[in-house]
Amino acid sequence: MKRIALVVAILLLLAMGYASAAPTQWPVAAGGNGHYYEKVYSDANWPEAQVEFSRDQ
Repeated sequence: MKRIALVVAILLLLAMGYASAAPTQWPVAAGGNGHYYEKVYSDANWPEAQVEFSRDQ
């Protein structure tokens, strides 16, 4: 029973990591430009990514 609870807990933690894809700010104080960035998982090349991005705007 403990093993099942451990597996469920690990799966929930992994799922939370994938579900929390909120944009992150790169602060000027850290050498950034104050813009927000979001990690996107895609196999698209650059032209395909541009088309996908323009569709989301």
